[in-house]
Amino acid sequence: MKAKNKKSVPLGTQICVQENDIPPREKTQAERLFERIGTGRGRALRRPSDARLDRQLRRLIADANQTGDCVINTGGGYFRPGEDDEDAFEEYIAKERRRAREILHKIGRMESTFNRRYE
Repeated sequence: MKAKNKKSVPLGTQICVQENDIPPREKTQAERLFERIGTGRGRALRRPSDARLDRQLRRLIADANQTGDCVINTGGGYFRPGEDDEDAFEEYIAKERRRAREILHKIGRMESTFNRRYE
């Protein structure tokens, strides 16, 4: 009798030991960079010069910050603020709040323009 959920595999290929086990995938370059982000401004990781890689890294950082991490960039690279980085953290938060206010202001103006146009 054949075991459930086991597939035959061509000779010479890697076989997973457990049923339904998915082999680990290789980490992307962005994931490897993300793992190098240190704590403290002195351990900051510079932004990659490759635009595609930079976007992927920024996406990983944004996702991490949404799920309990704290990675910031105040111009010298990405880092997790340590005890001595309160000023950098406050600078980053002020910048993000300013961006949020600018977006809300823009949306308000756009809504007003749209409503005037079609009333």
